[in-house]
Amino acid sequence: MNEQISISAANSEAYAASLQQLFAYTKMDAIVGQMAGAFMMQAKASISAKSEGADPAALAQTLAFFEEEYQAETPGLMAEISDVYRAVFTKEDIDAVLAFYSSDAGQKFLQGGAQVEQQLQAITQTWAQAAGKVAFGRATTRVNNA
Repeated sequence: MNEQISISAANSEAYAASLQQLFAYTKMDAIVGQMAGAFMMQAKASISAKSEGADPAALAQTLAFFEEEYQAETPGLMAEISDVYRAVFTKEDIDAVLAFYSSDAGQKFLQGGAQVEQQLQAITQTWAQAAGKVAFGRATTRVNNA
């Protein structure tokens, strides 16, 4: 029985190591960090809004401590995300993806993806401005013709 527990623990550790490597390749940890940070900022804004009339120094200290405590919870989020990966992908699946990312084609894909990502925001912003103008023009035409 202890041997099975040791094998299971070793498999779990190996899976966790593979996931960490995958998260590094895909920048999942950074993406999750950004999302968690955005939610934290929303929470801080909500706390501030609901603390009208509070002592400014006490509120500032509370918000600083809140941020520290919130960030301390991030490993729990990463554990939950890891659990989702474990439910969907086998270790063999993850290892196959890692083999691709480790290959020349995978490295090129990752580097190309970073280049695409850099251009995506500018492309989307330009598109949004143009689409907004066109959509507004059509909307006002529809209102005027109604």
